[in-house]
Amino acid sequence: MEGGGIRVVFLPKELYPFERVRLTDLYQKEFTSLGNSITWILQGKERVKVRKEHRTEGNKFIVTGSLGDSSRISLIGNLILFPRKYIELNRITRQRGADIIIVCDGIIDGIVGSVLARRRNIPFVYYLSHLFFDVDINNFKERKTPSTLLRYHYAIITRYLYRWIIGRADLFHPISDSMERYYRKLFPKKRMIPLPLCPGHVFLDNAGAGGKKRNTVKKIIYIGKINKARKTDMYIDVLREVHYRTDIKPHLHLYGPFSESYGKVLLKKAEDAGLANWFHLNPPKPISDIPKLIADADIGISLYPPILVFKMCSPTKAVEYLSQGTPVVGNEEVVDLDHVIRSSGGGFSVPYDVGMIADRIIYLLEREDLAIELGERGRKWVREHRTYRSYALRIQKAYMEIIRNWAGIKEVKD
Repeated sequence: MEGGGIRVVFLPKELYPFERVRLTDLYQKEFTSLGNSITWILQGKERVKVRKEHRTEGNKFIVTGSLGDSSRISLIGNLILFPRKYIELNRITRQRGADIIIVCDGIIDGIVGSVLARRRNIPFVYYLSHLFFDVDINNFKERKTPSTLLRYHYAIITRYLYRWIIGRADLFHPISDSMERYYRKLFPKKRMIPLPLCPGHVFLDNAGAGGKKRNTVKKIIYIGKINKARKTDMYIDVLREVHYRTDIKPHLHLYGPFSESYGKVLLKKAEDAGLANWFHLNPPKPISDIPKLIADADIGISLYPPILVFKMCSPTKAVEYLSQGTPVVGNEEVVDLDHVIRSSGGGFSVPYDVGMIADRIIYLLEREDLAIELGERGRKWVREHRTYRSYALRIQKAYMEIIRNWAGIKEVKD
């Protein structure tokens, strides 16, 4: 730690989209603003776009080649192109240009990063943001086909490799408290610091204090991925139930990526339910436009099927809704989502049931003053308890401790 700051080498996953706020806001902005430095070893020239605003003090970027943008070949591409990443990683650590190696999500990166960290006598940190392998395991249980069988076996191998990497990490960052409890059963003595998602600077910088607009036409908003795995069609069932049980007829606006085929399924379902005029399916918007869309809505909705991968996720959109003073209705099976809603007092957390979700939406629609009050409570809580600045301070302290511990071990060996 020459000069007092921590020197990090950071390897995101193969073909990783650098725009993820947990990387840009937590590490690239907040962590380096504390006097630390990061050398990012990124793969791909097409999807990894290091824009001018990313090239801030304390951040250096090494971008390797790419075989293409298809996620289907990302693992193969990573295998073929990883030697370049390894050469850079080996060069930096050999020249004592790093105090710690951090890997986010990547399996190959995690294996090589952990091995090289041991060779250089520096700590290794692993950050896992998902348990997507559980989707393929769950799909095989529901539908046994050659394709699901192949994915099932790949998922089992993936699960084992994650456990191996986490076992070798000096510090493990799960994405949520619930994921920490899941891995704590396997590694009871492992040092873990959850890094849940927080609203990015674009949300916190938006002027959302106390000025919630009262809409004549009520709006419910969802922002996120729109697909079969998330059972987004359930939102239409909820809207139909709300329209059936109250004279208030809210509009439902969905914003996010979706396939053409699934988009047609949703539009057809809305039309069949008589909701074509109240259901609005929209492609993703630039992140700079999202705060205003949320602030203009009356209710934010955040629902996840109650399977392992979602139960342990971190509710990005819930904290973003609350950051703009928009109350949230979510399902309690998602542990971190339930915690955010109940701790903040910014909405309602109920079972994953169409009728019960509709109950809470109707309750808020019919009590506008209460909805505004809950939204403001949530806004204040998020800004006090869920910011990347607070997590940057915490991990800096933890990294310094494990670096000093490793320095002590190295001195004893010498």
